[in-house]
Amino acid sequence: GLNQIYGGIGVRLLERKLRVGANFSYNFGRTEYSSEATLTTSATGFVPARFDEDIFLSGPAASIGVMFIDRLKGSEGLYFRVGASVDFQSTLNGSRQTFLVNSLDPTSTLNDTIRDQEGDVTLPLRFGVGAMIHKPAKWSLGADFVYQDWSDFTYFDDDVNLGADWRSSFGGEWIPNFEAPKYFNRMSY
Repeated sequence: GLNQIYGGIGVRLLERKLRVGANFSYNFGRTEYSSEATLTTSATGFVPARFDEDIFLSGPAASIGVMFIDRLKGSEGLYFRVGASVDFQSTLNGSRQTFLVNSLDPTSTLNDTIRDQEGDVTLPLRFGVGAMIHKPAKWSLGADFVYQDWSDFTYFDDDVNLGADWRSSFGGEWIPNFEAPKYFNRMSY
C-alpha cells in the first residue's frame, strides 16, 4: 500500500477567528498484484500462467486549508464556520515491473520480464468548501462540497479515461444534555 509521512502547521489570526493551516507529506509504498490466466499454445494446448506486477511509488504532496469562525450577531451562543481546503496536484515517481511466472512448475523461479518501466503517477488537484452553524455542546448542522477532476490523472503511460468526481454532504448532530451524569444524555446523535 501507499504510506505517508507528514507534518503540518497552523495559525490563528484575527482574534482567533481565522485559522490557516498547511500540511506537507511524502508518500511512498510498494504494491504487488498477481493474476492468473490460461494461455493457448500450438504445441501443448492450454498452459496455466501467472502474472505478477510490482509497483513502487514515491513523491511529495501538499495541502492548505482556511476556516473562519464567528458568533452570529443578535443570537445567543450561535456560531458559524466556513472553510475551504485545497490538495494540490502531486506527482509520484514510480517504477513497475510485470513478470510472467512459469506455472507448470510451482517451485520454478524462472520469470520472464514483460515490462520494466519508469514513470509518473499524477494525482489531480482536489478542492473542498464547507459551512456549519452550531450551538456548542447542544447541536450543529453542516454541509460540505468536494470536487476533483480525475481527467488530469495519469498512471505511467497507460491510457486512463476518468472524469470529474464530486461529493456533497449534509449532516448534523444533537447532544441532549452535555452536563448530564447519564452517558446516553451526553452522547452525540
